[in-house]
Amino acid sequence: MKTALSLAALGVGAALSLSACAQTSSMNAMPSMNLALGPSLNAGIVDGTTSEVVVPMGHLNDPFNTFYETFTSNNGSTWSLSTPKGSSTNGGIVIASPAHGASAIRSFDNSHVSALTPLSMGTQVLSGGVIIPAIAQSPSALSVQGGASYWVTKQGSVEMSTSLSATPITLATAASLNHAPGGAACGVATINSVAINASGELAVGVRCSRGGTSAIVTRATTASSWNVAKLPSMAADATMRLDATATGFIALVRTGGAAPSLRAVAIHGNDATVSPSVGLMYGLLRASVPDGHGGYEVLIATSKGCSVVDLAPGQSATSIGVALPANAQSIARTSIHGADVLEVVEVSGGKASFAVLGTKGAWRAIQSIKVAIPYGSAA
Repeated sequence: MKTALSLAALGVGAALSLSACAQTSSMNAMPSMNLALGPSLNAGIVDGTTSEVVVPMGHLNDPFNTFYETFTSNNGSTWSLSTPKGSSTNGGIVIASPAHGASAIRSFDNSHVSALTPLSMGTQVLSGGVIIPAIAQSPSALSVQGGASYWVTKQGSVEMSTSLSATPITLATAASLNHAPGGAACGVATINSVAINASGELAVGVRCSRGGTSAIVTRATTASSWNVAKLPSMAADATMRLDATATGFIALVRTGGAAPSLRAVAIHGNDATVSPSVGLMYGLLRASVPDGHGGYEVLIATSKGCSVVDLAPGQSATSIGVALPANAQSIARTSIHGADVLEVVEVSGGKASFAVLGTKGAWRAIQSIKVAIPYGSAA
């Protein structure tokens, strides 16, 4: 299948890999200089009036006893457990368009496949699930639009299916992107994320092998060739997340070097706006959620606890609320009494507690959900 794409260079460096437990393990006091730190699967997703969040629970230092759970809120309702049934969730869960989309269960241990199942109002549809090749370690490894599903495999190719019953087709691989002029200049090494917006424009996050760069590659519906977009130069080493907006895409990128950091990037055609950075010298990205105004709210974990920062392109980076304890694992957005609200999910054993901002920036728990964790089994 022939595709027409434009290459939006972001600048970057090193290869990515991350075990299922590394993103949730306790922090030490040493600087976070390991460029193998990859995207966190602890992610919040908002799709119209449906909000969903992926949360790790169980024994977080033991991947065989860490189980990813999902919680859903519809129309501002209280959160309810919505974890897909019938599959091991040790490898993580990736959600796309929860109102009318799909979820994918990442492979774990020696498995080479993922389970893909449709979602309606954030809840698993019990019919129509399929087995697909193992998907990548990224909260943006799956995207759904108009009944079609797009995913990035663990081997770094982009596949697409017009329906869950249709035979998948390969849209792009690192090798195929390198045949395009813009791809050849990048030297695409791998693909790790995918997103599609309402106009049908497709974007993928790639890592380049030439020039120490990474890129966001977009396929315009009217384009006939690849073009390099004019983006601000950044020494980024990873695309941590990629999401569609009404008019383009937003990406959360990690910069490397002596002073690692996070930035949000808004991409509109060949133009991009970059947010100020938040440092990761002594921390790592634990969770993220789109902030509703073109950027991300991120949960940063350090040896002293956790903090929430809003990263919006063209605006100052803003700390939100007071410091959080180390058991803060995910962040989500939902509606309470008609107002858009940020929530933090704290985990203690088999209990997930949802907290909102109270007076003087303090976080106030408003709901707790007990979850039966199947300790001692990875199935």
